[in-house]
Amino acid sequence: MVSFNVFKGSKEGKIIKSTSNREIRPGEVLMRITHSGLCGTDEHFKHKDMGLGHEGVGVVQVEFKAHNTRITTNYHEGCRRRCHNARQRRQRQLGLPSLLLHAMQILPHRPRNALPATLHVWLSRSRPELLGLHAIWREAFLFCIPPSMKRRDAAPLVCGSATVFNSLARFGAKPTGRVGLGIIGIGGLGHFAIQFTSQMGCDIAVSSQTESKNAEAIKTSASELFTTKDVKELNIRARIDHLLVCTSQQPEWKLFLPIMAPNRTVYLLTVSADESKMPYYLINALQLKVQGSLVAPRQLQGEMLEFAARHGIRPIVEEFPLKEEGIMECIERLEEGKIRYRGVLVAQ
Repeated sequence: MVSFNVFKGSKEGKIIKSTSNREIRPGEVLMRITHSGLCGTDEHFKHKDMGLGHEGVGVVQVEFKAHNTRITTNYHEGCRRRCHNARQRRQRQLGLPSLLLHAMQILPHRPRNALPATLHVWLSRSRPELLGLHAIWREAFLFCIPPSMKRRDAAPLVCGSATVFNSLARFGAKPTGRVGLGIIGIGGLGHFAIQFTSQMGCDIAVSSQTESKNAEAIKTSASELFTTKDVKELNIRARIDHLLVCTSQQPEWKLFLPIMAPNRTVYLLTVSADESKMPYYLINALQLKVQGSLVAPRQLQGEMLEFAARHGIRPIVEEFPLKEEGIMECIERLEEGKIRYRGVLVAQ
């Protein structure tokens, strides 16, 4: 049994430090967390009495004596494979565990016995608890950080980058394709999407509400930029094959759907409780597909880390101390839309 500090939400929305007591079971690893990314989904749980954080990076420890193996987590801690779907090997590889995990997290207000049976697989550990000084994780769901990658950069790659890479790798984006990013697209997810699609050889059109982020977009290899503020119609060079919606705000669909190429796909990459209202006729007329997508399964996450290291893909980050005050400051800047572009908490 080991004890270590973690940071949790509270009913008042304040971050509090708590002691976690855990036994290290066979197949598990104790890690000392050196960097932890803060994601937009952590905002959803700051009023809950539960551990926060799911972008943990650190080093392996045995009895709190550090070894030099640098590791990062997968968003999933594991899958118990109790339901019929989870027992199907191919579906586990293609990301079914993320479906179970996120479906449960989106419905935290529902009592345990009201959740579908397939979701009980994740109820024993509702949040990863990677905003802390240590964590215990299943070894099969850990990854070694490539030697050329900094731990600070690896933390946001665990979630935001993996979300983008998952949609590109699994759902048919091609080097010859034209990829567009949704409104306010040059943010935490969008700046990853620009880098990945650029290295994949895609022609990239990026939209933003204002001109303020264009310099960053140019640095991250966007090939066409356009703003949407006070615009009634978008005039771009060529139609979009893959529209990656990288913002939690609802895009103005009447602007974006008309620039889609026929038989192409819109990808919804962020988590939002808002309802989406799309022009019914435009979807039918262009025979468009709307594809939901979450974080990558572990096979793709490993490939994503290798791809990012090989091509020098790195997040633009702001650092904060990994303590109560630093976490609150990071959350406040995130809620105000001031983070450029991922917040990373650094152990002191």
